[in-house]
Amino acid sequence: MLLDVRSAVSFAFKLSRYFLFCPELYRKALELCRFNRYDYILCDYGLSGVYGLLLSRRFGVPFIYCSHNLEHRMYWGKSKKDYRRLVFLPYVYLIERLSVRNAWLTVAISRDDAKFYRSWTRAERIMVIPQGFDPYVFYPKPAEAPRIPGTVLFCGNLKLGPNQQALSIILEHILPRVVRSHPDVLFKIVGANPPSASSHANLEFTGFVEDYPGMLREADVVISPLKQGWGFPTKIVEALASGKPTVATRIGARTIETDFAALMIRTIEQFPDTICQILDKGFVPSKDDVIKLRNRYSWSANLERLIRFMNRTQQERVEYEQENR
Repeated sequence: MLLDVRSAVSFAFKLSRYFLFCPELYRKALELCRFNRYDYILCDYGLSGVYGLLLSRRFGVPFIYCSHNLEHRMYWGKSKKDYRRLVFLPYVYLIERLSVRNAWLTVAISRDDAKFYRSWTRAERIMVIPQGFDPYVFYPKPAEAPRIPGTVLFCGNLKLGPNQQALSIILEHILPRVVRSHPDVLFKIVGANPPSASSHANLEFTGFVEDYPGMLREADVVISPLKQGWGFPTKIVEALASGKPTVATRIGARTIETDFAALMIRTIEQFPDTICQILDKGFVPSKDDVIKLRNRYSWSANLERLIRFMNRTQQERVEYEQENR
């Protein structure tokens, strides 16, 4: 539920227009700006900066660009398997660069992304706010003895190349070795676009699920054997916030601090033994982990950081508006 939202506007949206420009979205935003007074225009994710550039220039209102990735770098990476991405790459690079250079504030989701953006704009116009979680949705359940059989969970949309590769790694290198010592273990693969049938008795595809937090709390181990990835690994933070021991590659846990007791960075070769150790001994969530996760990644903490920045720079915002009228 959204709190303190004055109004919301809905309209038909076509996915194809996400990759270029959505006239309906712009017209709705234009109408709001004509008849209302706003302090900031918030543009969230991907190519949304194009609307901020247009509206900010037209109405003299500063805009905040919230980047969830280095968008052009993600397109370049994905173009190796989907050559259509190359067609959009120059446009994506142009919009992303213009957005960062002209935004009142650019919100990056990692220190590495922020470091890159500093080549495009002043450091004081960038802040890092990682993807967050709601602690009222993702939280540890009371500690209990390990269950037999144990459940190993992987989450990801199986239409995406990195997740398809991770599934192949699970099937070829992880599941067979774990099953040898835990013949009743269940590998549960959660996410959209599953195959039509399971290829192994110890493997279950759930497809998209409504209550992912509940399913996460019932798992014994969460894994992320990714060899490539972009952006912020939100599912790792959600697993840690749920008190789950999480085994991940360095790419799988990219940008996340490694000082959490529940986060175990391993090579693919080490995954099976680590999973078996957790299934044998169980795992008790750390109270220190819970505190650190809430301070670093809860949405309330993230929004407080953004609001403090906005309040601190109120006078600068007024000067910005005057210069752009």
